Amino acid sequence: MDPLTSLSLASGIIQITDFSCKLIRNGYQLYSRGSTEENDDIEQVTKDLRSFALNLTTTLSSSSTPSDQLREEERVG
Repeated sequence: MDPLTSLSLASGIIQITDFSCKLIRNGYQLYSRGSTEENDDIEQVTKDLRSFALNLTTTLSSSSTPSDQLREEERVG
């Protein structure tokens, strides 16, 4: 077998082994915890973004509009 064919075969075996390990690990996480680590991380980021958006909306709705601020500055200035 020539060296290039050997290298290609070894690379294919390594890829199949890596894929199989990831598949087994994710399958075990789904079985034992009900979700994967990656899904848990995405869920946490989504919760944080939702909270941030709610706080931002609350802050913006409670403050005056930019045009009101300009009128106030014109009266003071």
